[in-house]
Amino acid sequence: MKSLSSAPENHLSTVNDYFYGYLINSNAKSFGISDSSKLKEAIDTQVTKKWLTSFDTDKFALKGEELSMDSFKVLEMMSG
Repeated sequence: MKSLSSAPENHLSTVNDYFYGYLINSNAKSFGISDSSKLKEAIDTQVTKKWLTSFDTDKFALKGEELSMDSFKVLEMMSG
């Protein structure tokens, strides 16, 4: 968790990476650790500046992709 929090750019590349980082950070206090503003910023930047602009509402997926579990993970992060 410490390496993810301090240098998220070294650990986040796929939708799954971002999604699990999002879940970990969202629930950090439940595990007795503080959430990371650096991790939250990295996730927010990916979601709002990259995925949100390329989300195809007709397909309910990222542009160029079909509906998948990744689509639901991206949607969950957008709503968080």
